[in-house]
Amino acid sequence: MPGAFNSHAANYWILSMRILTSNSVTIAYKYKGKLIAVVVLK
Repeated sequence: MPGAFNSHAANYWILSMRILTSNSVTIAYKYKGKLIAVVVLK
């Protein structure tokens, strides 16, 4: 992820991913200060 990728953008991206992948489960968590998003297809 680029350094300018702030939490607001991350939240927006995750929200967008949730909308785009409505048939999947989006899991987001922080690891060492970085926001990690994992998408698991059903």
